[in-house]
Amino acid sequence: MIIDSKLRIFPTHKSGTAIHFLISDSTGESAIIEFIDGKMISYTGSQMPVRVLANNTYEKSMDLWEKNRDATYYNRFIIAARHLEKYEHQNLDTSAENAFSILDDVSQKRYTKWSIVYDIKNLMVSYRTGSNRGIRHVDLKRIDFFL
Repeated sequence: MIIDSKLRIFPTHKSGTAIHFLISDSTGESAIIEFIDGKMISYTGSQMPVRVLANNTYEKSMDLWEKNRDATYYNRFIIAARHLEKYEHQNLDTSAENAFSILDDVSQKRYTKWSIVYDIKNLMVSYRTGSNRGIRHVDLKRIDFFL
């Protein structure tokens, strides 16, 4: 995956908070892109052994993951990483319902307003909100983006 050198995302506030994104393409390649103090940092391939993001920078999260994989009582990154590890090693169901189960485990309960699952291969977006826990779907194959 190539990260475009022209990509720039500007924060909407001046708190100095880092912002980051986990992106994937239709082949399954992923990247984490972070903007920290105005500088873009990206992780791909072997630089990104865990495909998870939480509230800390990826570097801080990976540091904690490598030091203490059992620190799940407070770290959402580790909880999600352990779920993914289990799924990868046991070849479990990867349905949207199971993805939402992982998101429930790492949610901030009353602060989480929505959850979204992207099925890139099948071009389906599934989502639910805090006020409507039913899973709804948007089938991207049915949308004509060239109207």
